Amino acid sequence: MKDAQIATLKEDLKRLKEQLQVENRQRQTDRAAQVEEESLAARARRDDVKKDLSEILAQLRQQGNAIEEQKHRCEEHEVGKTERRRTKEKHAQLFDEWRQDISQKMTECADDMSMLKTEGALKADVDLVVEQMQRQKRS
Repeated sequence: MKDAQIATLKEDLKRLKEQLQVENRQRQTDRAAQVEEESLAARARRDDVKKDLSEILAQLRQQGNAIEEQKHRCEEHEVGKTERRRTKEKHAQLFDEWRQDISQKMTECADDMSMLKTEGALKADVDLVVEQMQRQKRS
């Protein structure tokens, strides 16, 4: 009977070893499947992050381009303002020169008119004296 028990125990041990090997293979298969699944999930997350980063970079580039365009427009506007200011200052300077020239010519004309009046009055006085002398001679 001891031999029969030993044989039964050996059979049980053999069956348990086979069952253990099957379970170990199943665990290895399950673990490999889990690792593959986790790897695929990690790859998918990495791809999603890359996609999000690409979109963010594209938006940053667009914003950078928009800022550069706005900066360029502002610079052009400032250049235009500066040119308009210079033109306005030149016109003001020309206007001032014209006003001074007109004022000077008006003064000269007034002086000329005053001189002409004085000359006219002197001539009238001389003509009057000559006429009086001619009358005296005749008389």
